[in-house]
Amino acid sequence: MDIEDLRTFVEVADAGGVTPASRRLGISKSMVSRRLVRLEAELSVQLLARTTRGAALTEAGATFREYAARVVSEIDVARETVLPAGELRGRLRVAAPLSFGPTHFAPVLADMAARHPELHIHSCYTDRFVDLISEGYDCAIRVGMLPDSNLIARRIGPLTEDMWRRRPISRNMGHPKRPKSS
Repeated sequence: MDIEDLRTFVEVADAGGVTPASRRLGISKSMVSRRLVRLEAELSVQLLARTTRGAALTEAGATFREYAARVVSEIDVARETVLPAGELRGRLRVAAPLSFGPTHFAPVLADMAARHPELHIHSCYTDRFVDLISEGYDCAIRVGMLPDSNLIARRIGPLTEDMWRRRPISRNMGHPKRPKSS
């Protein structure tokens, strides 16, 4: 039995569907579906009832999910115990504002990636307020007041005007000479 098939099944069960699980895992929906089909074929039982709105656990799926989650957790703990101290590995999904991330946060992530080659960092720079849980992000840089939630927030520091000031577009790209024809 493949551990990644088990991990994928647990993610689909916890996320409630293939699409949110694929986001959390950082793999395609078709890969998630292939892993589920392979696991169900190996067990000769349907674990999930799939609909256009998501996926619900069958009775067998609910029972199997508990065992699968324990196995995945135990393997993760076993891997961590044999890793050298301080060695980071795995996937880290981070969201940051478009107006801040590429200029101020990207160099920090690049340095982190260079120091930890087994850590795969996926950064998303957007001014949209991402939903960390449903979109599968591990952390996010936020600016301003945060809504009440069960998430843990830490203040990093104050904003300074030069962090947000941008050069006018005309200084970056020049003034248009004539309208562009379609």
